[in-house]
Amino acid sequence: MSVTLTPDSYRYLNPDPPSPFHLRPLLPWLCGTVAWRWKAATYIGIAATIIATWALIGGWQGVAAALILAALPSVRFNATHPVLVDAAALGLATTSAALWVHGYTLPALIVVALAAATKETSPIFAACFAWTPWLLAALIAPAILASLRTPGPDPLNDKHHTWILAHPIQASRKYHHRYLVDLNPTLLTPWGGAIAALGAPSLQLLATLAAGYTQLVVATDTVRLYQWAAPTVCIAATTAVPMVWWPLLVAVTAFNPLRGDGV
Repeated sequence: MSVTLTPDSYRYLNPDPPSPFHLRPLLPWLCGTVAWRWKAATYIGIAATIIATWALIGGWQGVAAALILAALPSVRFNATHPVLVDAAALGLATTSAALWVHGYTLPALIVVALAAATKETSPIFAACFAWTPWLLAALIAPAILASLRTPGPDPLNDKHHTWILAHPIQASRKYHHRYLVDLNPTLLTPWGGAIAALGAPSLQLLATLAAGYTQLVVATDTVRLYQWAAPTVCIAATTAVPMVWWPLLVAVTAFNPLRGDGV
């Protein structure tokens, strides 16, 4: 397969994936081990996230929010590491939220169910983006999958990765403890201009950020996880400043020297 693979990629390519990857069957089933299918799913997911972010708020504000999101390092990481489910799952979650906001209830529920089968946490983010508890109903999908599918062994046959998978909270502490102790800016600076969202605080923004950052408790990656909150954050950023400053927010995000590698 002529693409850059991550440790998680090997788990998705395994026909008998370990937990929690066994709860994410949709993309592995659709894409198999065919590189162009994974690339297509990822690029379509990124495009869907950008378009749906625009649709959530509409107008020029939607355009600005979508452009800020497109410039985030997590988007670049997903684009260069296509054998992952995050881009497609986030695209489906954001699309579901946009459909719900515009009154397309049944399509929104169908799409969020697909998102849940792509990544089990997707309905939580869809509910945050649309600010409705009804999309949480799709959490029944991973519950059903958990009762039907048995996790397999980790295909990464080394002690380090096996330990991380078996002890996610301890692994998170090992990798993220220094961020808090050292006040490492990696928890904030990759947002670039989107950090302006803090100037428009709301319960929705707080809930979405909480959902994004809480993932760090059970994972070793950082930016690509908490930036799942991007649709709400980018819309809040454009709400916080006058329209004349929106291009600056986009530029600061795109050329952010502290963006990091998106992981």
